[in-house]
Parts: sequence; C-alpha cells; structure tokens
Amino acid sequence: MSSSSQSSSLNVSWPEQEYVVCNHGVHAEIGTSRTDTNPRRQFYRCRFWKNDDCKFFRWIKPCSPLSQYICF
Repeated sequence: MSSSSQSSSLNVSWPEQEYVVCNHGVHAEIGTSRTDTNPRRQFYRCRFWKNDDCKFFRWIKPCSPLSQYICF
C-alpha cells in the first residue's frame, strides 16, 4: 500500500498593523467615539490621557467596504 501526501500553501497578505506613537514616544491606544457626529469611529489617543495627557489625537482612516472584515 502506498500513500501520498500533498501539501498546499495559502499565501494571504494581511495589511500591516500601523503603530502610531504619541508625543510621549509610546504606542498610542485606540479609542472609539461615542458622539452623534462620529458614532463608533475609531481614533488614536495618548495612552496616558487620564493622568499625563500629551493631547495626541488622530482619527483612524475608515476601512474600505471590501476590507471591512480585515481592518485593524
């Protein structure tokens, strides 16, 4: 009895995760807007916003409709 094995590889290209740094020089955290004008829109902010806020803020660009399931 002989057996054969096949292997296949799937090459999936994921978008690179963007690392955003605040004015403290550390990775910014991601927040989610709860306002009426920007509901559920995500943004970067200083991770020390509660105690030592450097006032860093940047909107995360919205995903395209085709990539909405793989955006970070």
